[in-house]
Parts: sequence; C-alpha cells; structure tokens
Amino acid sequence: MRLVTLVLGIACVLLLVGCDPSADFVYGHYVNAGHQFVLDASSGPSGENPKGTLKADGQLFGNVECLQVQGSEARVGLDLSPSIGLTALALVTGNGSAPDKIDVIRLSPTGISASAVCDADLEPGAPQPGTFIVRDLVPK
Repeated sequence: MRLVTLVLGIACVLLLVGCDPSADFVYGHYVNAGHQFVLDASSGPSGENPKGTLKADGQLFGNVECLQVQGSEARVGLDLSPSIGLTALALVTGNGSAPDKIDVIRLSPTGISASAVCDADLEPGAPQPGTFIVRDLVPK
C-alpha cells in the first residue's frame, strides 16, 4: 500500500511541476550512506535536449548531460562536478510496482565527458534499490 501511495505521489508531483508529455524521463529516489538522492532527468524521445539534476538531501549533486531511455531502462550521464568532480553513468531500471519487483539504480564513476557517457560501454556499478518511474516515448 505504501508503494502505491508513493507512486501516486510521484505521479502527482510530475503533473504539478509540468512534466512535458512529449519527453522521455526518469524520476525517482534512492538512499545511499544515509543520504536521500533524487534523480530528475528528461529529454526528447531521441535523447535530444537532455536536462535535469541529481540532488542529495535537497542540494545539487550533479547535472544531467545525456539521457537514453529504452522501455523500462534508462542511461543517464551525470556531471558530478558540483559535488565530487567526476562524471558518472546512472543505469536506472523501473521494474513497476509489484511487490516482487524492485527498482534499481547503478552508478559507475567515469572520467569521460558526461555528455558521452550514455554511449560508453561501462561496467555497471552495484545495484541500489530505489523507487523510479521511467517513461520511454517512441521517436516519431
């Protein structure tokens, strides 16, 4: 029941902040080392005009530089220079709301440009459970 309430709450937030109905997006959160991280990323259906942020405890932790969404999986390139001076690939899987399904994020630190991270062949980091909504619009 709490998961359903959370998903509905996230959906309401997306509506209130004016989520572009023509955009791919990833929105959700996870906890790591006692810190609450919120990822909010969007782009056009083919990955154009990526934007968004990763926040830690409400403070800017990184900026979205690329986004590729396919089905329930997303690749997000993050410029973490506002916080730790690295770039990273976030692999996000939104598995739905069934009790046996867990949404995950895997962060892989990298030294390459954040805008090129989505196309890089990188080893995924350890999975972190979270709650994510991943939306993929088919390019027109």
